[in-house]
Amino acid sequence: MLNTKEYLKKLDADLAVKEINDEVAANLQGGKYALQVYKDPGFRNLIGEFNVSPGKLLPGLDNQISSIKINTGKWRFANDDPRSNPNRVITLEPGEYPTLPFGLDNTISSIRRVG
Repeated sequence: MLNTKEYLKKLDADLAVKEINDEVAANLQGGKYALQVYKDPGFRNLIGEFNVSPGKLLPGLDNQISSIKINTGKWRFANDDPRSNPNRVITLEPGEYPTLPFGLDNTISSIRRVG
C-alpha cells in the first residue's frame, strides 16, 4: 500500500506522462488539433479545438458552430434540442466543412469522437 507521499509522487508522474502523450499527439498531427470548430461559415472565428470528445457542449459552444475542420478521426455531431423534431445526428470524416449539412448550422449540442 502506498503512503500519501508515494501516492502523490506516482500521481505527478502519471500526469506528466499524460501531458507528454498529449503534446506528442498534437505534434504528430502537425501541431493541429483533431477537430476545430468555428462560429461562422467559411472557418471564421475559431471557438474550439479538440483531440478528445467534449460530449455535451458548454453554453459558449452550444448551438454556435457553423463550420468544422476535421484533421483526424470520425466525429459524431448531434442536435439534442428537445424543440427540434427529429433530432439530427451526423457522422463526419476528415475534411473541411465550410458550411454544415442537414440543417445543423448553429444547432449542434454535442460532439463525440467515434473513430
